Amino acid sequence: HDSSKVAVMNLSFITAYNESLNELVKKAYDDNIIVVAGAGNNNANASSYSPASEPTALTVAGATIGTSSGNGIFPMSNYGPSVDLYAPSSYIQSAWIGSSTASNSKSDTSQAAPFVAGVAALAIEIDRRAERDVADLRTGACGAGGDRHAGPAGERGLDELDAELRGVAG
Repeated sequence: HDSSKVAVMNLSFITAYNESLNELVKKAYDDNIIVVAGAGNNNANASSYSPASEPTALTVAGATIGTSSGNGIFPMSNYGPSVDLYAPSSYIQSAWIGSSTASNSKSDTSQAAPFVAGVAALAIEIDRRAERDVADLRTGACGAGGDRHAGPAGERGLDELDAELRGVAG
């Protein structure tokens, strides 16, 4: 990887807290890679899991948006101070195994993290000058007062991410 350019990596898995895995995420961050990690689906504190607990990861919890249960936090999504923001995670239609036309609807934070990774990559592609600002999403430098965990519940929500990326890709 050419560390003079920002890259995006999606990690849609979790495991129990693992210092070695978190160190690998930190090394990717140091190499100018935005690491987007799903928060997990244990309805527990994401700080107990890796890679979600690594401070340099952009940790994404799940949101229900436009579902029959309304808008809100995906019931099984992990939460807590390691979570940076929420993204859609309910009834996400995707390609599936079996044939070239197979699809499946899934609901978990492994569906939410790729949304954020895709938006970050798109913002970089739209405007290469946005690289530094998008990369700052990893640490919250674009947030209110630079606080990584701005917001009433200690997490940043979809409105804040949308506003930040609109400003970056503007």
